[in-house]
Parts: sequence; C-alpha cells; structure tokens
Amino acid sequence: MRYDGQTRVMYQGRNDYTVSNLEAGDYVALQVQTARPGDLYTDLVRVRESVQDRGGASSGRERFARVEGRVESVDPRRAEFEIRDDSGRRVVVALPYNARRSDVDRLQSLRRGDYVRVQGTFLNSNRFELETFV
Repeated sequence: MRYDGQTRVMYQGRNDYTVSNLEAGDYVALQVQTARPGDLYTDLVRVRESVQDRGGASSGRERFARVEGRVESVDPRRAEFEIRDDSGRRVVVALPYNARRSDVDRLQSLRRGDYVRVQGTFLNSNRFELETFV
C-alpha cells in the first residue's frame, strides 16, 4: 500500500503519530484511496491494537477477520446487511454505533446481489461487526 509524508496515523484517539511509529504486528485499518484505476494509496492509518498493547509480540490469534460474499438483504434502519459467503454461510454484518459517514453511505447504496468484502470482528458465528469495507 502506498503512503507518503501526508499520511496520518491515529492511535488511541490521537493523530500525532507518523507511519514510522508503526511496528510489525500492529493491527491497523487503512482508509484506501484510488489515484487512478489500480493505483491505491492510504491517507489514514488507524491503529486498532498495537503489538505493544499485546505485550510486545504477535498473539498468533486473529482478532480481525475478513468476510466476503453476495449481499442477500439490506436493513438501513438497523444499520446492517446480510451476506452469503462463498461457502453458503449467511453472515449479518452490522455497522458500529459510531460508524463513519462513508460506511453509512456505502451501506445505503448496497443492493441485493452486490459483492462485498468487509473487515471486522465476529461477535458470534453468524454476526459480524464491521470495521471497514475493503
């Protein structure tokens, strides 16, 4: 992923970090932009959990997961949608209470049959809280 000196890094609600503060093993979410087709870069990195927060070493356990599949239904009032992944499993994807406006807009534009990729956390085996659209 491309980045530059203007790329902001947010950690624990503060944005006075730089990309050089990131460490191998940090769990991050990237705000991805497209300069032109196929040319992706990030202008914002959000540190979700630093390797230091986990005691200085990677836990080996995935806390964030990625789910992808076809949209089965959309419920904008409840801020959630349901997808069917490639194995046929149905997963309800819910936006968090403090979802970014861009994620709310994306949810509202979803239609049955759209293919989506999302990253977030499983709350149970078939309910997933969205971190970001990928």
